[in-house]
Amino acid sequence: MPQMPNKMNAKYAEWNMIFESFISAKMGSLLNITLIGNSLGGCFLMKYFSEQNSFPKEKLEAIHLVAACIEE
Repeated sequence: MPQMPNKMNAKYAEWNMIFESFISAKMGSLLNITLIGNSLGGCFLMKYFSEQNSFPKEKLEAIHLVAACIEE
């Protein structure tokens, strides 16, 4: 589980950089990946994957969103 920056005042741009580095470094060779996002982390995961075109979606087994908020 990566340590996310600035948890008390989270910004998507900062978390996006962590998602990019974590996914390229740790998840490149894995299959059947399950991701879990809680609260704002769930919102950020939804945004990240809605914008992503390069990540092979067939590697994902599931994405679980726990109490994810919808940011306007």
